[in-house]
Amino acid sequence: MKMFGQMPMLETFQLDYNSMTGSLPKQLGGMTRLGNLTLIGNSFVGSMPSQLCELKEIGSLETLTADCGLVTCGCCDNCANKLS
Repeated sequence: MKMFGQMPMLETFQLDYNSMTGSLPKQLGGMTRLGNLTLIGNSFVGSMPSQLCELKEIGSLETLTADCGLVTCGCCDNCANKLS
């Protein structure tokens, strides 16, 4: 998933409801201008990459939405529960 790190100018990224699986790539944190990231409706597992939480801490990433029932996310603004 190196392509994520090659989009540093991207400001909004909506990956909701794409049937994606696996862990979230740390390369998402390379999108330093990312203001809004939506990840709901997929089957991501594991923890939110620390690089994304660092973007939240410095104020670059304004809104982070994920399925917190599947992804451990201490820095998410909005949590959605995965529907069975």
